[in-house]
Amino acid sequence: YAILKRDGSLHNGVEVCTAPGSFNIHKGKLKELYENLPAGLRAESTTGMHVHISRAPLSFLQLGKMFAFVNHQRNNNLIEHIAGRPTNNYCQRTEGYSFISHPYLHQRGVDRYRRINLQNQETIEFRIFSTPMTYEDSLTKLEFCKSMVGYTAPGVVSARVAHESDEYFEYLYQNRKDYPTLYKFLNL
Repeated sequence: YAILKRDGSLHNGVEVCTAPGSFNIHKGKLKELYENLPAGLRAESTTGMHVHISRAPLSFLQLGKMFAFVNHQRNNNLIEHIAGRPTNNYCQRTEGYSFISHPYLHQRGVDRYRRINLQNQETIEFRIFSTPMTYEDSLTKLEFCKSMVGYTAPGVVSARVAHESDEYFEYLYQNRKDYPTLYKFLNL
């Protein structure tokens, strides 16, 4: 399910890479992982969690709505709260673009060090998260990614208001059974 490998940004440690899988597969496997972590394991403040989502079912409009939500200035505190860390050089907030058209105009991204990396051909990559040290923290982050796909799906929210956190909170409330850990984390 997972391998350990070296990464150029790590000076004393390893990167954990999981096999592709559905949300439910990751949920089960991560539970096993966290139940069997060695004592004393720690994550440096410079490490993080990246989540890849298949591009195949996502339209450019859906990507644009995700991009608008995670990069909108008014959502910055919310995104950093869920992420568990502030924006940094590896996950910069994109400014100065038409957010809805950005994924179409930059199909392969501007650079990979954005909150949502568009450079991969098969996936999009959420780069915002700190390294989760508990099972609940990892579920919160995965549920956020899952909720972004659901929230931005055709017919759920219009592009005109996709960046509004109130609209997102209403979506979470109406679908709280699908995102219980995230819902609890946000105290909604």
